[in-house]
Amino acid sequence: MDDISPLDLFREELTTDDIATKVNCIHRLRTVATAMGPESTRSQLLPYLKKLTSEDDEVLFALSEELGKLRDLVGGSHFTHLLLEPLETLACIEETMVRDKAVEAVCLIAEQLPESAVQDTLVPIIFRLASGEWFTSRVSAAGMFGAAYPKAGPLKSQLRAIFAQLCAEDTPMVRRAAANKLGDFALRVEKEYLISDLLPVFKNLTQDDQDSIRVVCVESAVRLAPLFSIEENKTHLLPVLVRAAEEKSSWRVRLAVAKNFDKLAEALGQALTAISLLSPYVNLLADTEPDVRSAAVNCLSQSVKVLSMEQLQQQVFPAFQALAKDGSQMVRSAFAQSLPDIALTVGRDLTSRFLMNYVLELMRDENHEVRFNIVSKLGRFADLVGSDFLNATMLTNIQHLAEDPQWRVRLSVLEQIPGLAKSVGTEVFQSKLEPLFMAGLSDNVYSVRVSAIDELKALADVFGPQWTTSHLLPRVVEHFYKDQSYLHRMTSVLALPVLASSLSSDDIAQSMLPVLLRAAKDPVPNIRFVVAKTIIKLIPCLDATVLNSQIRPCLNEMQQDSDRDVVYYARQAAQLC
Repeated sequence: MDDISPLDLFREELTTDDIATKVNCIHRLRTVATAMGPESTRSQLLPYLKKLTSEDDEVLFALSEELGKLRDLVGGSHFTHLLLEPLETLACIEETMVRDKAVEAVCLIAEQLPESAVQDTLVPIIFRLASGEWFTSRVSAAGMFGAAYPKAGPLKSQLRAIFAQLCAEDTPMVRRAAANKLGDFALRVEKEYLISDLLPVFKNLTQDDQDSIRVVCVESAVRLAPLFSIEENKTHLLPVLVRAAEEKSSWRVRLAVAKNFDKLAEALGQALTAISLLSPYVNLLADTEPDVRSAAVNCLSQSVKVLSMEQLQQQVFPAFQALAKDGSQMVRSAFAQSLPDIALTVGRDLTSRFLMNYVLELMRDENHEVRFNIVSKLGRFADLVGSDFLNATMLTNIQHLAEDPQWRVRLSVLEQIPGLAKSVGTEVFQSKLEPLFMAGLSDNVYSVRVSAIDELKALADVFGPQWTTSHLLPRVVEHFYKDQSYLHRMTSVLALPVLASSLSSDDIAQSMLPVLLRAAKDPVPNIRFVVAKTIIKLIPCLDATVLNSQIRPCLNEMQQDSDRDVVYYARQAAQLC
């Protein structure tokens, strides 16, 4: 057994018919190469790996992935090019995922190759793949140009020429792959050749008869725009983007513009965006396709950052009325999600004047997702608008949402109340919001009750220990004594340790212990063992006198309980006293 080489063990494991075993074996390729050493890896392991190209796609995918990780195990950068030969074969495989992973590995290896290896090995591989009989090899070649170009030296002009040929291919899959990689390639091409060689290719692709290729061109434009000056963008890119945004024959092209508008606006700058792109973008907000409108709305929160307040008021804000009433729930939901971020960007004055009416309208939306999206961000509006936020209309809406049939909406309202309380102050909170919050402790849904418990600590932090002791704790205690449901009584008990961190030891002994001692005798076992668990949390907060006079007798009695869970937690608590 000691005489068996790592390669023999590797080969033997690959003879199995189980694909999962083979994949796991391939993923141990680094271990095998490390054990064999650089010289044996080059002379024995790599030649063997070249013979595995007939394996299942899952195995070949793993092989493509692992070959890229062997860069430091073949004996240095002068031998790294040896990994390219098996990857060239894998880049021609029919399965797309295998090819993509092989191209990714080639690009990783190219980073460590010296210029001579790139020119002698990698560039010829690209030429062979680009002239391959099957489209699969030509698709893979398109992804390698960017990795090879910086070190291609005198072969750069040939690379640009062959890339242009791929962009004009008869096969749509090849043109799409080249268009998809054009942005990456452009980042590495010198400015003069970018304008003279690649830009004409890009313009031709933007008028391709395949809409999937025109879609990719919009995404490539995001990469190209930062490479040009303002005048060059105005001359070369803007006409292409405006045409794409107004395209009638394919909504997918318009969708690509809508999805990337914020990136395009940032790359082109405020001036060019206002002159040529803003009007098409506003039209996208009113597009006939809901997907396009939704994508345009999703970009709003970032897009408003590159627009002036005048542009927003005159061109963008007028479109909001239609969005708030849009027939598509998806669009209204996206609008509700974007509004808080828009408000933070435009500030208090414009929010109060233009946006708050839409907030109120979306809070009354018939779809619960829309209501949830706007309610979950109410705290942001309250922080921004201040004391004017909680007017009569807003309060009525919040009250209705606190009783919403969808529990996620009710939970979201509860989560926002501490933030609202901070904005409106003690008096307004106690008169208008506190009843809504206390109702959450009695909600029929467990998650809502737990959320109410969690938010108690946030409320205590907002208004301070004195208010917590004099006002909030008595309300929780009152909730325990009044509620007939054992689930709601349990909620009150669970709330006590949450508030304990805001109280003194004397306050805990005077206000909380009477509730716990009474709950310890509750007829429902679930409440009794929750009491025992609560005592465990409160023991560090109580002094020895209270522990000996009140807690120990209670725990001694609970250790005689008929319910074994109560007994278990009572014993745990007794050990801590």
